[in-house]
Amino acid sequence: MRGLNALKPENLAPSRTVRNVQADAQAIKENVTNGNH
Repeated sequence: MRGLNALKPENLAPSRTVRNVQADAQAIKENVTNGNH
């Protein structure tokens, strides 16, 4: 699936931005988990 390969983080952005996105995703996941209690 060529489209998915094009969306790999290393193809989209510098590693600093990728880390920021990963941190944001983790924060969102924690917020969702906390909200479901």
